[in-house]
Amino acid sequence: GLDTGTKAADTWYYCYVIHDPLTGASDALFTATYGTPTMPAGFTKKAYRGAVLTDSASNILVGTYDYRPDGSYRFIFDLEITNFDSTTPPLTSTPVNISAPVNTDAILNITLLDNDGTSARIIFREEGQTDIIPTKENSTVIAPTAAYGKVPDYEINVRNNQRIFIRSIDASVAVFTINSRGFIDNNF
Repeated sequence: GLDTGTKAADTWYYCYVIHDPLTGASDALFTATYGTPTMPAGFTKKAYRGAVLTDSASNILVGTYDYRPDGSYRFIFDLEITNFDSTTPPLTSTPVNISAPVNTDAILNITLLDNDGTSARIIFREEGQTDIIPTKENSTVIAPTAAYGKVPDYEINVRNNQRIFIRSIDASVAVFTINSRGFIDNNF
């Protein structure tokens, strides 16, 4: 079912239902390139059906699909994927690659623990949004001194480059993690 090449590790594959109107044959096709699969001879119709991710051993990561009435679907990984884990949040706007397919809303679990006597603030933004300095009013995560700031199921669009940008006002924290829990696919 792969359009070209061989199955690769740590790769998103986009699944399409394909159809040959002359023979009436239908099949499934996987491609690493969203929107432009290499179609077999005679197959001229395609419909996108979802995305899967392979792990470091090229196995498809498992999870739960929840199809929604609006035509999108929500996918939750069985095990969260850590995309960022550091005790030094960036003080300038910095890209972070997120484990979600192109043009989807990533579902993230974010944890921040500050223990240096100041409140840590982190702001998240999508590609193309204006960079701003985190404040108490605009921050996605705020961790008061010696307390956890947690944001479960935070949704943010990862656009075509599958990344977001983060920026802090505190260069030293005890814990700062961004875990991909899943995604909402609006590509249908």
